[in-house]
Amino acid sequence: MSAKHVSEFVRVVIKDTNNRVLVVIHRNTNSRSLNLPGGKVNSGEKPEEAVRRELLEETGMLLTSTKLVSDKHFNIDGVEWKGYFFLGESPCMTPQNMEPDKHSFVGFCDVNFAKQEGHRAFVSEPIELISHQCGW
Repeated sequence: MSAKHVSEFVRVVIKDTNNRVLVVIHRNTNSRSLNLPGGKVNSGEKPEEAVRRELLEETGMLLTSTKLVSDKHFNIDGVEWKGYFFLGESPCMTPQNMEPDKHSFVGFCDVNFAKQEGHRAFVSEPIELISHQCGW
């Protein structure tokens, strides 16, 4: 019997000095919900490598440090996923929309707004967990 395949994804929380968090809005959501930067982990890639690659691809920003704060399993439309949620730091606080075909918005917004408007499991809960751990 073969092991069940689990796809993996990464997300990163980056906060600026104005208590704002970096978010993206994917075009396929009709600008209805905020998400954290990130994406799929490629075959043979480690989650920390994936989060660095995804942030650079989506925003043009480099990560100087990462800290894994949570990993969770999800079943999304019948597909098993494992999500890795990181706290990250970047020397650049000027994100660019490097994938305008995928994203309608890339930028910082108020932490409380992100928690309210973001998907509970993919934005609100990771921000709450990191806020609690870091005393935001």
